[in-house]
Amino acid sequence: MRRRSWRPASAPVRRRRSALPPAARPGRYNGTLCPASSFPVSLSVAAPRRPPFAIMPRFARNATELSGQIFDMWFLARDSRVSATVEHPMDDAVLPPRPAYLLVTARVSDPVKMGAYARALAASGLYARHGGHYLFIGKPVAEMEDWPAGQSIVCAHFPSRAAAEAFWTDAQYQNDIKPLRDGAGEFHIAIFEGA
Repeated sequence: MRRRSWRPASAPVRRRRSALPPAARPGRYNGTLCPASSFPVSLSVAAPRRPPFAIMPRFARNATELSGQIFDMWFLARDSRVSATVEHPMDDAVLPPRPAYLLVTARVSDPVKMGAYARALAASGLYARHGGHYLFIGKPVAEMEDWPAGQSIVCAHFPSRAAAEAFWTDAQYQNDIKPLRDGAGEFHIAIFEGA
């Protein structure tokens, strides 16, 4: 009678290795020998590949999703702006007009005439009538680069370009006030639109 050796219950069970070579063992695939019964699926069917997005780390997937959402929001917003411009071209008329600025550069040679002109303009109330007011007036407090000597600036704000032009073309200004400064110096006037 063969004597069996004692082993504890927790000891791993040793299994006998097959005497067959690896290529001939059933259920093993080495590219050359494989019993047909050991594979339930045909080898011609390739396993589905995971998309690159699925194998990204979680933080990378979140960042990619967020960037895609931001791009989609920007793209939709851009399309809505374009469609609104095409479908409703008259909506621009509802937008408030941009402010305008009347800029005057002056080199005064006759202070007496210029004083009479300034007093008449202030008494006329033309600036208030057209919604304008002075932003700054006079000579610079610091000449930074190539500023013409003796040149002063007048800058007036108006609610729109139309208001600034209406002030300049006003009959009272052109006929009664502007002639008072004739010969009083050299003047350059322009209207600018704000942002």
